[in-house]
Amino acid sequence: MAMLGYQQLTHALGWRCSESVVKQQENGVALKCFQKVTRCLDALGWEERQLALVQGLLAGNVFDWGAKAVSE
Repeated sequence: MAMLGYQQLTHALGWRCSESVVKQQENGVALKCFQKVTRCLDALGWEERQLALVQGLLAGNVFDWGAKAVSE
């Protein structure tokens, strides 16, 4: 029998991680904003859209890097 990983074990036991609750809340907020953001991106010219996408991706990564640093 293979050993279960932490996530698999907690899921099998029905435990919910506080991080997963926060992530679900964040996903809910993101989905509410999705259509507005995509409409705004669609209204931009090609170069402006590419710049906005890169800025958004970098902003998300910087946020994640900060979250990791805080948890350490």
